[in-house]
Amino acid sequence: MTTGMVAPSLTDERYKHIEPLPDPPPREMFVVNQFSHSARANYTLSWVFRGRTDVFWGGEGFLCIDTRPGSLRFVPDCMVAYGVDPGYVFARNGYVISEMGKPPDFVMEIGSRTTGRVDISTKREGYASFGVPEYWRFDETGGDYHGQPLAGDTLVDGVYQPIPLHHEPDGAIWGHSEILGLDIYWQDEKLRIMDPATGEFFPEYNDVMEERDSALIERETALIEREAALNERETALNERDDAARQRDLEISRRNETEAELERLRQQLSHLQDEDSASRE
Repeated sequence: MTTGMVAPSLTDERYKHIEPLPDPPPREMFVVNQFSHSARANYTLSWVFRGRTDVFWGGEGFLCIDTRPGSLRFVPDCMVAYGVDPGYVFARNGYVISEMGKPPDFVMEIGSRTTGRVDISTKREGYASFGVPEYWRFDETGGDYHGQPLAGDTLVDGVYQPIPLHHEPDGAIWGHSEILGLDIYWQDEKLRIMDPATGEFFPEYNDVMEERDSALIERETALIEREAALNERETALNERDDAARQRDLEISRRNETEAELERLRQQLSHLQDEDSASRE
């Protein structure tokens, strides 16, 4: 199953005795967009609940009351459960309500051609019977799969009641999740989640990767510029040292020349003195 948490260590004694549930059947290739939206939802929740060790969020694993043969099982695209051990859920490879002592608090399904009708009928009834407090549905097509782009239900006396939705002039549709304390949006065929406290959407994976890549490029550019500056400085120092060595060489040569001239003058003076003495 996919989760927003780090998998427990295989040597962790708390989970070694847990027998995992089987993996659900693999998705068909033509529902890849369904997976992209569920991945976006779970990635956003990883931001919301980062650092929390008492919250499970994830999807693609079985959700069931118990593991008896014939027990009703669903595979939610996204679910959230407060006050549970996420490591146990991961090790179990699914969420078993009888073992966790409570149903998940939030479930979301992403519509597709193969699951759309089930999402609004069988699963809606099943999640209500499980006692899931909030059940949301997202349909990127705007309604081909679910009959509407976005829908949310809250459980009241065992029956789901619709959560009010808001329609914006730009075509965005959103509703508030009391369970998450967040606003869930259908916007330009994309699932977005907003923090009402800031009025800003949580970052998407691609946005974070682009920001990270941009920061890496800026850092690399700064390093290149710094290296170029160091090379330029080293070149200037080398040129200064070369000039100093050339100056010292010229001074040495001038001193040698002056010394040679002085020796020749003295030799000439000595010869002149000898010549004068011989004439006398």
